[in-house]
Amino acid sequence: MAQGYTVGSVINSMDRNTNSVRESARGNQSLPVAAAFTVQSVVQEGNCMGCGTCTSACPTGALQMELDDKRGVLHPVLDESLCTQCGRCLEVCPGREVLLDDLSDQFLDGEHQQERLGRYRSLWLGAATDEPVRFQGASGGLITALLIYALETNRIDGAIVLGHDPEAPLQTRPVLARSREEILAASGSKYCPSAVNVLLGDVRKQPGTYAVVGLPCHVHAIRKWQATDPVLRERIRYVFGLFCANSNTYLGTEYFLRNQGIHPDAVQSIRYRAQGWPGEIEVRAGDLLCLFGRATTEKDVRKKTLLASAFHHDFMIPRCLVCPDQTGELADLSFADPHLSELRARVHDGISWCIARTATGENLLTDALRDGVLSVGPFPEETARRAQNYTYKEAVGGRMADWKACGRPVPSFGRSYPATRRMRRLARAYHWSFHSHHRWVWPWIRLTCICVRTPRARFRKGVGRMKKCVPKWMRPSIRRALGRKAGPGE
Repeated sequence: MAQGYTVGSVINSMDRNTNSVRESARGNQSLPVAAAFTVQSVVQEGNCMGCGTCTSACPTGALQMELDDKRGVLHPVLDESLCTQCGRCLEVCPGREVLLDDLSDQFLDGEHQQERLGRYRSLWLGAATDEPVRFQGASGGLITALLIYALETNRIDGAIVLGHDPEAPLQTRPVLARSREEILAASGSKYCPSAVNVLLGDVRKQPGTYAVVGLPCHVHAIRKWQATDPVLRERIRYVFGLFCANSNTYLGTEYFLRNQGIHPDAVQSIRYRAQGWPGEIEVRAGDLLCLFGRATTEKDVRKKTLLASAFHHDFMIPRCLVCPDQTGELADLSFADPHLSELRARVHDGISWCIARTATGENLLTDALRDGVLSVGPFPEETARRAQNYTYKEAVGGRMADWKACGRPVPSFGRSYPATRRMRRLARAYHWSFHSHHRWVWPWIRLTCICVRTPRARFRKGVGRMKKCVPKWMRPSIRRALGRKAGPGE
């Protein structure tokens, strides 16, 4: 764990003595004592990702999630008059510390371990057999189909999913879905903040069993809470994890819309993944239905660069920069797109691949397969290793080193992450994420994309085409001549 967390070190050692916590908190002169040993200190450090767990865990309701209009993120706000200074919110917060290996030992029972994929029992590839469910889902409808199946077979009484706010179409709202229709309405990806875990408190209070669908940060918080709370461990039967490179602020969507000449106030609905698979961005504004390519499918290099700017490089929630978990390592089942050229050429209705990490998750999957809800089959590990782009997460050590150099506290994950010179250089590409909440810098971000990133991307694309013309047996010699290491299989 990073040094300098006077309060965090107390909480993480499970010392619940209130007097000790108060004395530690008084060392932080930048915050009131009541706020210094709550998640308000995590927000101030920049380690909050707005998952909403703290608001559910607070026994007095002193914390509420609110939208920061300036930064386009969700964050907890403390009512000091209700705070009893118990420190419970810091115990479940994943912002400062998530001991991945310890939690993996507690909750997972997979026999296999792979550096990129984490611990797992089996790998699967397939889709929902219900065509409307498959087409409406982001990639194959596996999650939607499994949730409906679990609900209709009385395995769960409800599921926490993420929908759009009907009063604010560009914002999200978590829903405790208890019907097929509610689950279907929440299907599809949302590339913006999501405080899914604000409903964990409702789940804990209401008898029954539930499923939760979330990003790795949501899953981290759930597992931290379950590790100390047997009630929540019993109530949440299934944890579905989504593969995640990063989450974006609401400003990323606004920036994208303005680049397309659409005023955000005119938008009636938005689907980030629509029209089949891999999908397009669908925006309804007035009488217009606008479709835009996504970064994974867009052919035009300039447009692709601008899309990557809005949804990856420049409008990232800062805490995502130092998260090493891409594959939802602590979930029962983890889901992702199989970005394989051979599948894109022949599959258009949607297809997903899934990692089963626990016997509970694997049994749900095999039962749904037996009952004809899913059409899935085994997915070889060597194919899974190339079904996603893992380079961003593998370079997390460089971004952690960049944070340390800037004096920012770096979260602890119980592992060491090397930082090569190349990783540190790549970290510079994400510095706009710390400044993009200032709208006056948006023209400069766009100019950077057009004048710097687009020419680089075109150059790399040209080099890639040239490589295809070089026989494989010649490539190691060329690499040696350039002073570079040979790639895998060379």
